[in-house]
Amino acid sequence: MKRRRMNATKSKLEARAVQQMIRGYRRANKVTREEERAWAARLTQNRARQIFIELCQVWEHTRAPRKHALEQLEIARVRREQQPWVRLAQRMRRQ
Repeated sequence: MKRRRMNATKSKLEARAVQQMIRGYRRANKVTREEERAWAARLTQNRARQIFIELCQVWEHTRAPRKHALEQLEIARVRREQQPWVRLAQRMRRQ
């Protein structure tokens, strides 16, 4: 019985901590959004265009490695899915 009370108390404390954490994140997100709005309001057209071009360049330079990584993940997935069939075929050949 004592253990149940301890678990219930622990659960309440954990729930309270999660609620406090969520409130903190909400406040932080609000401050961040306000800072981003203020920064965006100060941007000139030329600076905004320059940021956009830089972001496009980064995307272009990193696209090939990402594509390769995705292909490798797809190959690994297909191999995992094929494994049961490969084992079955091997067993059938032995018989």
